[in-house]
Amino acid sequence: YVLDEGLRTTPIAAMMDGDSYAIERYGLSMLPSVGLLQTDFGTRPSAQNVLTAGADQFTDQESLPAVPVELDLVRTASNSSQTLFNEDFSIENVTAAQDSVPQGIMHLATHAVFNTGSVDQSYIQFWDEKLTLDQLPSLGLDDLELLILSACTTALGNREAELGFAGLAAAAGVESSIGSL
Repeated sequence: YVLDEGLRTTPIAAMMDGDSYAIERYGLSMLPSVGLLQTDFGTRPSAQNVLTAGADQFTDQESLPAVPVELDLVRTASNSSQTLFNEDFSIENVTAAQDSVPQGIMHLATHAVFNTGSVDQSYIQFWDEKLTLDQLPSLGLDDLELLILSACTTALGNREAELGFAGLAAAAGVESSIGSL
């Protein structure tokens, strides 16, 4: 499905044909634009370096007790080359990791807030600091093939940033991004 503005949060997986949900019978995909569709499938993707990062404890926000389990599962399934957890999960360390050994995939598990209005009011929570929407390109994500933002509302947006953090990541050069509703 390619859904236009205003329809992007439609729960396609909840559509029914009368007897069953669409997701029970079909694989479903959503694209924000037909222009983002890659049609060159001639080569098999190569193995990628994977950076897993996140935090489960914060000074001014609720804890996320499932983050260690999530990062461990991703690390095990992907043969993650590096993990940054809690105190090590900083903007500086993520940028340094990307500069030293460019990662093909980055999985971030943390808090995020998308506020309507100015883009500097929305953020992804790192261990002790917030990365605002307008600062996302500073992470040097243009070498990434996939960015997974496992944090609340990273796929939501407004007219200024229609696709939220996930859309801005695509605009910053990430080949593919996944955000959470």
